[in-house]
Amino acid sequence: MEMLTSPNNLPVIGHLEELRKRIIYILAFLTAGVLAGLFLAKGLIHLLEIPIIQPGQPSNFILLNPTDVVNIYFKISLYIGIVISSPGIIFHVWRYVKPAVPKDTGVSIWSWVVSVVLLFCAGTVFFWKFLLPPAYKFLMGISTEIATPTITLNSYISFSLFMVIAGGFIFEMPVLSALLTRMRIITPRLLTAKWREVVFGLCVFAAIVTPTTDVFNIIIFVLPMIALFEVSILVSSAVYKIYIKDPSGGTYES
Repeated sequence: MEMLTSPNNLPVIGHLEELRKRIIYILAFLTAGVLAGLFLAKGLIHLLEIPIIQPGQPSNFILLNPTDVVNIYFKISLYIGIVISSPGIIFHVWRYVKPAVPKDTGVSIWSWVVSVVLLFCAGTVFFWKFLLPPAYKFLMGISTEIATPTITLNSYISFSLFMVIAGGFIFEMPVLSALLTRMRIITPRLLTAKWREVVFGLCVFAAIVTPTTDVFNIIIFVLPMIALFEVSILVSSAVYKIYIKDPSGGTYES
């Protein structure tokens, strides 16, 4: 029996009990995902190495400590576990916050879950394929000017996971735009009006986050974000027209 049936009348103890239950579910999903990730970790490690290793050439990564292997497998397993369990995690987070969402929003949880997962996967693949190789090549190239570069597998895995996870979150912009529009926090008119400011902010963000300093790689990094922002405006406009417009002819303005 669900406790969060009347958010306006639910006592504090009811909220805490519901939160405890949802946290238990989330931890159970995450634990199952991490355990599954242990069996997939080796394959993902080799997959992350593909962009920077020439075909037929051995890996030049080294291990400095016996425990490095444990750290690497833990990072990879945790990443896989979060990705695998994300639908269940998102579902239970939504079930907890759903009573606070206005009844007329008509948000379909599974459509949001599928969109979030697919866009996250698309972002990780894009960054793994197009941004990780030039970033690694650039950093190793400038290292040769002052020392002989010898990178540990642990450091490379951390760097690679940062890149692909960043790509996954960046690709969530259209979903975030749709959700905020659906909850009447933003409007397509607001996004269009702030286009220049947002694009400038994205360029600054790309210049700060991109591991390289050359203009070419920064452009590779920022162009997808600008394209995603344009898509976000279109998505926001579609959601606005379908759900937010007043049937009497008026519109909701942020």
